[in-house]
Amino acid sequence: MRESTSAVVESPRAEVSDLQLTGIHFKDNDPCKPLYPSLYKPFPDAPYAGLEPAFQIDPGVGSLSVYVSLAESSDVVLIADPKSPGKPLCRVLNEPDYEPEIAFAGSDPKSCWLTWKNLQDVPKTRVFRIYCQPKAGEFTDEQKVYGGIFLAFTTHETGTMGKEIKPEDVFNDDPRKIYLIGADIEHRPIYELHSGAQPVNPKIEQEVAYRIRAKHELPFQMRVAIKGAEWDSDLSFFRPVELESKLSGPTEFDFFWKDYDIAKVTLFHAVPHLGTGNENQVPPGWTPEEYDRALRNIGVDPTIIQPPKCDPVYGVCAPDGWDYEPGTGAR
Repeated sequence: MRESTSAVVESPRAEVSDLQLTGIHFKDNDPCKPLYPSLYKPFPDAPYAGLEPAFQIDPGVGSLSVYVSLAESSDVVLIADPKSPGKPLCRVLNEPDYEPEIAFAGSDPKSCWLTWKNLQDVPKTRVFRIYCQPKAGEFTDEQKVYGGIFLAFTTHETGTMGKEIKPEDVFNDDPRKIYLIGADIEHRPIYELHSGAQPVNPKIEQEVAYRIRAKHELPFQMRVAIKGAEWDSDLSFFRPVELESKLSGPTEFDFFWKDYDIAKVTLFHAVPHLGTGNENQVPPGWTPEEYDRALRNIGVDPTIIQPPKCDPVYGVCAPDGWDYEPGTGAR
């Protein structure tokens, strides 16, 4: 039974959330190692790459109220913005002049409300960083540069399938493989690594985002595990970069991210379809034409987040002495 990642709930300010991210905690109470049990299943430790929340928003949505809450057991807290009392410290990585609408949820330093707005004059994909620090003890330069919660929002058209494509069971023993296993009634993708259902709002689609540090590499593979489905050979980029990729088989894409030495937010788009000769794998209740059209409506949009090597708030830069582990995967 999949747990919901979002719900309509009352906040301490009697507001209603469109999206709720709760129970966030940090491995070893390190702000550089956030974990999201309501979104992703547990995954092997990967010190230089990690999964972050990512959501695709229908362009017809004007704004969202997002409730973010750290686990009560966490010894990490949100940082107050020194220039705006009562607000958590928050910046948009790829739109530094934009001032996010954000506020603490009452007096609790572990929860806040973030307002996402559909603005025409900002990048298609925006990544919000909510700063965090240890409740006690040392707040290191590494944590000042890379610590916190990174939320990726992409504005992209969504659609309706009319009925779900039930998830397939897969066995995943490689943390660098992402399996697309099904889709809900609104055509939103279901990934094997997700621990919960899609958000309640049908205009919000849960996706996947990898956060990767500068001077590091991330090879990973996107596999479609839906009955009869294959990938289209075309791969389009919403934010183009020289990203190496190839169709290694009808059901898998290989991707390789390598450092470009500057801050990047990269989004790419892959589309499944009914493979030639796979008409006998169409589930009951579908015609091949309907099934192919539904598959093409899914679309997957992973995001790569590479934070800047220097933090603009604290004026601290990542030293060259930090360990480098090429090929580090994440899950």
